Amino acid sequence: MADGVQIDIEMQVFYVEYWDERLLFYLSKMYAGQIKAGESYSILKKCIQVSVLNFERFPDDDFCYRTVHFWDEMAGKKYTDKLEIQILELPKLQKKASGPEDVMEWMRFLRGQNKEELKEVAKGNEYLEGAYEDLVKMSLDEKKRLQYEAREKAILDYRSNMEGARNRGFQRGMEQGGQVMLIQLYQKKRLTLEEAAEEANMTVEEFRKLVELAEHSME
Repeated sequence: MADGVQIDIEMQVFYVEYWDERLLFYLSKMYAGQIKAGESYSILKKCIQVSVLNFERFPDDDFCYRTVHFWDEMAGKKYTDKLEIQILELPKLQKKASGPEDVMEWMRFLRGQNKEELKEVAKGNEYLEGAYEDLVKMSLDEKKRLQYEAREKAILDYRSNMEGARNRGFQRGMEQGGQVMLIQLYQKKRLTLEEAAEEANMTVEEFRKLVELAEHSME
């Protein structure tokens, strides 16, 4: 952050053993990691460990958001704010949504179940809208990646089948069989027209006519 405050945000889907000890370990490590040998303690900035939980860590109350600090029991006041823990329990959001409004909005966003709900929650909040756009982009990128991997797999399967046929000496009909397989891969949209034509050693127009001929023969 601009004021030097260090923040670590972690999302946990399931409860892990020694969760409290783990949380304190990483918060302490973040605080101590700011200073190097020979430097002054004055450079140490506030550290905040934010834990977004998809489970109830504190089942005995309904608070979905809480902050934890070092506390002076004798004086009855906060000892220091240099170390802070913020805990967001998403399953409790509907029970008692009390906390800073910006935090509540983020919790509602993180709790969103589908694209429409996320878009509705993000509406009017520039930060949430930015997060929503990033999620959409990530989703599209993932879809493209899966499509690319499917095409690569289809090409490898085709080449493996053709190589296997050659090794077994099945020369007769191999070319025709390979064309049939490529047509099927194209029709199932696992290969583009250009990719299928390239594998068949044909021009795009030649392969298109081959597909049309195959489709007519099936009518």
